[in-house]
Amino acid sequence: MTTLSALADRDRVENVLIYVSDAMRRDFLPMAIRERGVTARAIAPSTFTASSIPSLTTGQYPATHGVWMFDDTLAERPPLFG
Repeated sequence: MTTLSALADRDRVENVLIYVSDAMRRDFLPMAIRERGVTARAIAPSTFTASSIPSLTTGQYPATHGVWMFDDTLAERPPLFG
């Protein structure tokens, strides 16, 4: 089984899939998703999707990126999507 830390040691990682599901317990993750590769336990930075997803893409807490509601926007494009 590959771990996240083992992937960090590689020069290049291709075909990354980030599966996000609201209000689903980790032990109910579909087997089809688990079989795709590495899974990791994570803690949501917010209890609200509108502020959690920008945190996932920027690596910042909601208070830093400033997105609280669905009609808010990030000040700049995250480097992840550059």
